[in-house]
Amino acid sequence: MKKSGYFISHSRHDKAFARRVASWLEVRGARVWFDESDAVFEDRLSSELKRAIDSCDTFIIIASEEAVQSNWVKLELAHATRRFQMNRPRVRVLYRSNMDDLKEHPLLNDSPRVDMSDPLEFHNNTYEILGVTKETVICDKDVLARKLRYMTAVSPQLKPLIDVAFENKPVHIAQTGTLLSHNIQYDDLEFCLEAGAILAWDQQDSFYRVFAADAFERRGAGLAIIDQSILPEVPKSNGCSALVYAMQELPEIRLDCALKMLRNADPPDDQASADFIRRNFEKCNGAQRDQLVDIVTDPHRGPGSFGRDAAFYLYRNLPDNDDLYALWHFWIHEGDFEGSKDDSATTSDFFRLISDDLREGRGPWEKLLPVIEGRVRSLVRRRDEGSVWKAIGYLVKASEANFPHMQIIFKQLQTPSWAEWNNWEGEYKMTLALNIFVQEAKREKNWLRAYDKFKNDLKDQAENKEIFEKWFPGNTL
Repeated sequence: MKKSGYFISHSRHDKAFARRVASWLEVRGARVWFDESDAVFEDRLSSELKRAIDSCDTFIIIASEEAVQSNWVKLELAHATRRFQMNRPRVRVLYRSNMDDLKEHPLLNDSPRVDMSDPLEFHNNTYEILGVTKETVICDKDVLARKLRYMTAVSPQLKPLIDVAFENKPVHIAQTGTLLSHNIQYDDLEFCLEAGAILAWDQQDSFYRVFAADAFERRGAGLAIIDQSILPEVPKSNGCSALVYAMQELPEIRLDCALKMLRNADPPDDQASADFIRRNFEKCNGAQRDQLVDIVTDPHRGPGSFGRDAAFYLYRNLPDNDDLYALWHFWIHEGDFEGSKDDSATTSDFFRLISDDLREGRGPWEKLLPVIEGRVRSLVRRRDEGSVWKAIGYLVKASEANFPHMQIIFKQLQTPSWAEWNNWEGEYKMTLALNIFVQEAKREKNWLRAYDKFKNDLKDQAENKEIFEKWFPGNTL
């Protein structure tokens, strides 16, 4: 079957972008005519150019200020216009900035336009031009390898990066800054990174993740690797993602792009989100901070590990945000800090996060203390062994953090005649561990002292080693 033909008209200024578009169209199965030469302008098109335009199905113009002024582009467009009157070829306008001036041209005014200004949408836009979806397109790796080798001649400074794909010889991390400091066209750098990652990912995935992150910070490149959902040819990474590496302290011009990649991450990348908030929150404007709230309050997130850290950093900086308060309220109320769910946080994790802020009167955590108190009372009222131990965990960790706010609960629980405990010994079958603790609580009339006595008693009894290790992990008899 004959391949669809595409003619790409561009100014010399836009050559790198046009070359990147042409390369990916060819890699994905199209027949493309793209003039690499820097020919001196003449007042007429060559017969070769005319035949190329006549034979194509789609005439693509890379629209820019320079293209508007280019005599070559004007001649190619004029010839395409005459052909267009006979319903061939179709015209597509690709642009990366506002090109209101082109509206003066009647053909372009009526032609479909593809907004290429969002670098994260580059590949989706090429699929749109081809009329395919990324799920159905086939990447011709032989064509891709040929295009990548050709880039050595186009941009010799990129040879060390290109060699990674063919010689399995990564650029030393110390050389990365030198390579990225060269005056290299953004689109050439991006293509070499994308193509190399597809060809050599199995052997060099760690290198490409780190290099792409550095390229993003310095040059805004490496996006297809960082946001791997764009390129189906690049498999998902194991371990630390490229997105994590990329979330350094970024210039303001990169923030919107970084936020979009955080939103695109599926499943959410909690570590990347936490790193971005910690390093870049102060530079974010109001709209960007709203995006961060949307990312952190994603319903697929829980308070495990970096998800907890991301929510902590953000709520500390946005203490009046109702959505963040609701998130923390939900986590506490549902017991997500009690270590009872897969990858859930523990009570120690929770108090470790907020203890310094509470002691220093910083952050919004005072608002959550009534929620914590309510959770402890709820656990005790259930009167099953597991719930009681969780309640004890809250009280002990709060005591270790020296929270005066929890004293009201301590006082209520000091008296063994408190209604919630009256008939425990007689009505419920208790394990040895809980029985020892209840006896100590009655004797000491103070939960915290009973807890310490209970722990010490277990240490003195070798036969209780299993119980001790269960309730006091990390300690030894």
